[in-house]
Amino acid sequence: LFYTNFVCCFVLFIFFVFVFLFLIFFFLFLGRQLIYSGCTCRRQSQMCIRDSTMSSRMNLSDFPLDRQVVKIEVVSASRESVTLTIDHSGTGKALALTVADWRIDDDNAFTANYQVIDRELPGVVYEIGVTRYFGYYLWKVIVPLALIIFMSWAVFWIDPSAFGPQIGAATASMLTLIAYRFALADLVPKVSYFTRMDIFITGATMMVFFALLQAIMTSRLAARGKTGLAQRFDDVCRWLFPALFVLLVIYSFFIW
Repeated sequence: LFYTNFVCCFVLFIFFVFVFLFLIFFFLFLGRQLIYSGCTCRRQSQMCIRDSTMSSRMNLSDFPLDRQVVKIEVVSASRESVTLTIDHSGTGKALALTVADWRIDDDNAFTANYQVIDRELPGVVYEIGVTRYFGYYLWKVIVPLALIIFMSWAVFWIDPSAFGPQIGAATASMLTLIAYRFALADLVPKVSYFTRMDIFITGATMMVFFALLQAIMTSRLAARGKTGLAQRFDDVCRWLFPALFVLLVIYSFFIW
């Protein structure tokens, strides 16, 4: 009797194991395929219009003073002849639409044709104009960077014979700028070309570096007994560097 009960329990155990494995296989593979073929495609067609996350190609050369046009393009993949029309009475953006760091401008919708291999497909293009808010980058990037540049100009008012304070002030400005540039890594776009902000940051770095070189040069002149010549260099740099800074700002944010 014991042997018979053991065999029955073992058979039932094997049966439930096979049922369990079959259910796992069904839900993980067959069930996924059935869900995909049954309803996922229909849901995706709705999500592309309503809830999907889209990307738009932008030219960031004017960053942070740039204005962009975000495009949403929808193309009909039907093999039959389709004519698309736009109901402008029901087309547009929400009145309360807001995007962080951007001001939402005008929008526009129109039809367009797309050439795909050997046939032309109709589509609809919806464009939204956006303008970046400049105030954030003014107070978080430009003003602190300008203060670091102003700090480097302190060497022009230090006696050239005071070698230690001059080099100390110039070196502190350079190290502060390097540390600040690391902090700016997440605030500027990572692109292979120069933007307006890149020009300003690069120009600011060069100005701080040249202030350090000037401090070394005047200290060397003072050490050789040419204190008068070193003082004249400081007098010239007191107005030359501020003039160069103004030109850098004008070129970076108004001309380039």
